[in-house]
Amino acid sequence: RPNMLSWFSMIMMLFSVLGVPCVPFLTKLLHKKGTVMFGLAVAGIGCLMLYLMPTDAITGMMISRAITGYGYGVLMGILWAVITDPVEYADWKTGKRYTAIVMTLVGLGIKFSMIVGGTLPNMVLEATGYVANQAQNEATLTAIRAMTSLLPLGAVVMAMVVYGLFYHLNEEKIRQIQEEIAQRNAQSAAK
Repeated sequence: RPNMLSWFSMIMMLFSVLGVPCVPFLTKLLHKKGTVMFGLAVAGIGCLMLYLMPTDAITGMMISRAITGYGYGVLMGILWAVITDPVEYADWKTGKRYTAIVMTLVGLGIKFSMIVGGTLPNMVLEATGYVANQAQNEATLTAIRAMTSLLPLGAVVMAMVVYGLFYHLNEEKIRQIQEEIAQRNAQSAAK
């Protein structure tokens, strides 16, 4: 139903905005890593719900988009608290602050994902025979469904695995790192 497309997008954006203010509460409750994992899990549940939803269940699709959006909002809210941790870690290991490099890499990552997110759907739609303003063939409908549910679900699952297994900078470790940096800097200043 073409008249629902703007609502489909707006619901996700609206609930992502609602997710951001929940981040301080979630961080107190779950800490940073737990908050990231929570946001990913919620977004993943929303994506899976969307995939499993019958194609005529408009209300269910909107609810699944709201859930996905809320999870993404939590992730966008916690992102800026998490990316400072590698800066502290690099300073601790090397004695140099790489804030600009880390922020640049985050910006490049966001830009790269925007390029992929803008290009890949067009390539898939073209390959499946999409024709604007026409009833779509089964291959195109399947591709649209996969790109709006399975593709983001796959990305969420990969992020959960990588972040869950390889990210070890918790609040306690960061406090220890900051204390050691402060002591090192104090000793350097005393010389």
